[in-house]
Amino acid sequence: MAQPPAWEYEVGAEVCRLSTVGRLHLQGRVWESSRALAGEWVRIERLDGRVLVYYCHSLVRELDLLTQRSTAVDRWVS
Repeated sequence: MAQPPAWEYEVGAEVCRLSTVGRLHLQGRVWESSRALAGEWVRIERLDGRVLVYYCHSLVRELDLLTQRSTAVDRWVS
């Protein structure tokens, strides 16, 4: 079965690879992200104490570094 080409994030984007169980290692902490995306590359965007995690164009998780909370995102962002 043919595999689609790997997604390419824009030049200069901060990207990280999720672990084999879908965890994100960031700033000395392990964050649960998504088992469905285990081993995939994600783009992270840092904003005022939060980190937004994108897979391709989709926002999939929001990390609050101040409260140490991780929230799954189930809405579309344009």
